[in-house]
Amino acid sequence: MPQGNDPDSLSRCLASKSRRAILLQLRSGPKTVSDLVEMTGLKQPNVSNHLASMREMGVVGTLPDGRKVFYFITDPYVDSMIKIADLTFSPDQSRSIHHHKNGAAVSDNNQYLLSIREVYFKTLQDGDEDGAITLVNDILSHEVPMLEIYSEVFEWCIEKFGRMYIAGELDVAAEHAASSITERMMARVSQYYMPIKRGTSLAILGCVDGNWHEMGLRMIADALRNAGWKILYLGASVPTDSFIDTVTSFKPNLVALSCATHDQIETLRELVHELRTARVDRNLQFITALGGNAVNVQLPPVTLQDDEFCANGINDFIDTVAQTLSIPA
Repeated sequence: MPQGNDPDSLSRCLASKSRRAILLQLRSGPKTVSDLVEMTGLKQPNVSNHLASMREMGVVGTLPDGRKVFYFITDPYVDSMIKIADLTFSPDQSRSIHHHKNGAAVSDNNQYLLSIREVYFKTLQDGDEDGAITLVNDILSHEVPMLEIYSEVFEWCIEKFGRMYIAGELDVAAEHAASSITERMMARVSQYYMPIKRGTSLAILGCVDGNWHEMGLRMIADALRNAGWKILYLGASVPTDSFIDTVTSFKPNLVALSCATHDQIETLRELVHELRTARVDRNLQFITALGGNAVNVQLPPVTLQDDEFCANGINDFIDTVAQTLSIPA
């Protein structure tokens, strides 16, 4: 990780073809300026200037040996990030962005994200939050749409960690660490993509009583906020009566529920029943969305009515909202 104050140093280094060429040569071991001039074909002043900049950023260090000075790589993520940069800047792997009919940007080629999420997963395994920041900054520098970052990187990694935890391949501390790091990376991304203008549509989101696994629902909340929704996020393990009181008080357009485990299904059914009753008794008009691991395994956990739907993942949720509600998603 760069030793400077800017955690994006490596990403900015790799945006330069000349710096990538220098770092490629340094991967095999320390080199002098003369060595690098000969190996890269760059002029000596250019090599010296690039090395000075990368040293200030903390990407390379120096090792004096008599009258010679050898440069070496200090950042452990150079190898992985160079591979990602090669995909990003190669003409054969260029990432073009087009716009969906609903205004969301979509990548024509997601090879970049497929590569970077593997490296991000490794930072989670290592509990390396500094490395995660470097990767997320690189993603943001390439203007990847927020929904793609969430679905193709964060959601993918957390689901993989969940499968490993269930299989007994990692302990609860490692799973919690991965979730905590990703929550902070989500905050970084959501602030970067904070909408300038917000609409009038309100969504209330919460986990059923006893469900403490809220990351998937947090992603949904961020995605809706990015699309211009007003968000009232209730978080984990919301008692049914408190949930209903909030819905009747704020009169939302959308209510999203998360149910993580099978033993919470009855609580989910009770909450859905209470929401239906409140909708009729208070003349409320809102759509109810059900999600979470238990819902995805047991589809549907309740007999759905016309104003209810189940969603499997963030993309499915956002697509269904766009198709179900007449107001913008």
